[in-house]
Amino acid sequence: MDAWEELWAGRLFLKSELVGVVAWAAGYPYRLEFDLGQGETTWSARVVTKILQTEEEAGFPEAIAQVELYKIQFWT
Repeated sequence: MDAWEELWAGRLFLKSELVGVVAWAAGYPYRLEFDLGQGETTWSARVVTKILQTEEEAGFPEAIAQVELYKIQFWT
């Protein structure tokens, strides 16, 4: 899949200017925090995904490696 697939789009009211991201799977200590620059704001937002995987070759399973990417966009 080359194109990004939209999962959700809408409006969010955020009291804080900080948005946090944590791993979805247990056991991964992955955590990021993003500063949107202003709180008490209603943002337009969109979440999209894209799946990258190895190419199929004869004699090998369909997807030896697969990575799912997410992109979250905020704008006013």
